[in-house]
Amino acid sequence: MLLGLDYGEKNIGLAVADENSKMALPYKVLINKGENFVLQELKKIIIEEKISKIIVGLPLSLSGAESKKTIEAREFSAFLAKNLDIPVEMKDERLSSRLADAMAPGAKNSRDIGAAMIILESYLV
Repeated sequence: MLLGLDYGEKNIGLAVADENSKMALPYKVLINKGENFVLQELKKIIIEEKISKIIVGLPLSLSGAESKKTIEAREFSAFLAKNLDIPVEMKDERLSSRLADAMAPGAKNSRDIGAAMIILESYLV
């Protein structure tokens, strides 16, 4: 199983997918209470769901330029790679939040989970 993450300062959207699938499923939203809290929660999920790889969204501007959010996501991804025993990769997530908003406008946490699903599905293609 693969775990897709849409990293945010407040929330981290999570989605899962079978490696042979082209479709990601919503999982849940983690409240970002700091790296150590998130790491412990992810370790539990990795065991429970038999996760073999994590895909973290890489927030770039439409032109491909990097921003403060890009740096934060890269640092978070590197932290996970250093502290977990499974591979951690990054995937361009341009427009994932806008697409997630369109999928379920106004639904609570839909943006975070939807963006994680879109990130993971773009990795699977």
